Amino acid sequence: MLFGEHRKREDMAHTIEKVKARVQELKVSDISFAGKELKVLAEILKPDEYLHTLTKGQYNNGVGLLCTTSMRILFIDKGLFSLKVEEFPLKSVSSISFESGLIFGTVKIFASGNNGEIKNAPKGDAKMFVDITRKVLDERDAPKDKAPTTSEASAPVADIYEQIEKLADLKEKGIITEAEFLAKKTRLLGL
Repeated sequence: MLFGEHRKREDMAHTIEKVKARVQELKVSDISFAGKELKVLAEILKPDEYLHTLTKGQYNNGVGLLCTTSMRILFIDKGLFSLKVEEFPLKSVSSISFESGLIFGTVKIFASGNNGEIKNAPKGDAKMFVDITRKVLDERDAPKDKAPTTSEASAPVADIYEQIEKLADLKEKGIITEAEFLAKKTRLLGL
């Protein structure tokens, strides 16, 4: 959807619900403050765009939501009377990095013509955000003309999410321990 287009209220509510459901699947820490940003995200996501990961943080003196989709990295800061959306198209992102503090982390995005530094992101969420975004960038950079051999084939990012979600469910049910969960999650993320 383009910024100038408007959706019917029923369509938007359905889309907002889809975005909220996807956010719950991602199992990020508390983003309850981000209701306004989630509504904006639902409005600006394109029909064929997939939300891979998100976290909260501070960018250019604004507090908001940092999201990686199948097409771009977005920072959305919705204030009472203002809206700031910073977009980094994936095709222009050269790298992404993570720096850790005691409680919070910093995500750095390096793109042609624009760099971004998102501070005060929850450390665990920020690390996962960078790891998943790197996988998305790696998939973007993978050669598309040659079929991967068995050793080169890797699970699509969406499958990795599903596997992590299943592991989290097993952990919550007490079937596997926290240590087993973390070890398997690390292996799935290729760390």
